[in-house]
Amino acid sequence: YLPARVQGAHTISVVHPVEHMTWSRAMEAMKRLDLTLPTEAQWEYANRAGSNTVYWTGNTVASLRGAINISDRVSHENGGPASWKFEPELDDGHIVHAPIGSFFPNSFGLHDTSGNVWEWCLDQFGAYTLPAAPGDGRRVVTDPKAPRLFRGGGFRASSVHARAADRYSIYANDYSAYDVGLRPARALENKACLAYVFGK
Repeated sequence: YLPARVQGAHTISVVHPVEHMTWSRAMEAMKRLDLTLPTEAQWEYANRAGSNTVYWTGNTVASLRGAINISDRVSHENGGPASWKFEPELDDGHIVHAPIGSFFPNSFGLHDTSGNVWEWCLDQFGAYTLPAAPGDGRRVVTDPKAPRLFRGGGFRASSVHARAADRYSIYANDYSAYDVGLRPARALENKACLAYVFGK
């Protein structure tokens, strides 16, 4: 969806999330800005924001109200495809992605870590039984053909994909769609700590 395109009652603008990003294009864009993609471990830590519930908002679909943009009643009532699984108890007011920061932030102050658009991670997909690299938790995957993955669900996803633990890696690295974007990350180093800052 390009800026100035009208979708339902909304006009897409430059404050909407970037979309149609392949993993390679996402990495190229991040390198130009001296940024990176978060590892899966970093992404989930940022999404959970200290919570240990199904969603960062709680354990029920109802807890998502006002916090995320997924496939819901407004999508169903305004021409959303029958292939989408709608959440009838939710109404976020948007058929497609919403402007960044339209919903409540999590406890870390991060917006849209679930819903709106899927976000590519740095890692290749691998079982949790594989070792993780020290420092960033990147999964140590030795299969060069293992796919990359994205997290968080998007505006056409159901609540299943909005779970903090949900992993999606079915597509090839060159996959792109109108609900796949990215979340920039940057390493911060000093004598006392190594931390990561995620885009809001």
